[in-house]
Amino acid sequence: MSSNKKTILLQFLVCFCVAVALVFVTLLIQGFFKDTLKENMHVLHNSFFSSGALMMLFSGMLFVADEGVFLGIGYALGRAAKALLPFLGKDHETYAEYRERKTGKKKKSTGKLTLLLTGAVLVIVSVIFLIIWFNV
Repeated sequence: MSSNKKTILLQFLVCFCVAVALVFVTLLIQGFFKDTLKENMHVLHNSFFSSGALMMLFSGMLFVADEGVFLGIGYALGRAAKALLPFLGKDHETYAEYRERKTGKKKKSTGKLTLLLTGAVLVIVSVIFLIIWFNV
């Protein structure tokens, strides 16, 4: 198996483990063993949907972060910290220099697609539980 396929498989495995952990945590919070099947299906739907939605939202957050949306916030917070804390140093870097420094060393960002697909699978499973819930 090539190195690229192993990397993708490992990313899906990690995403799946995180997804299972999120589902179990939400099941523990809501309490799975209810009195009726309808209540159990509702809890399963909630746990799978919340986990899937979180994973898809994190994928979107990684996408916009790679596009440089948060560079301005990082620059402003860094300037504020240097202005308020005298021991951090007083180098005067413009925003253009900061942006060039941060975007110049782009590394290949992976994992967004695996997070998105894993989250989508969880949402599809939650829709199946929702359909069962409506039919019970």
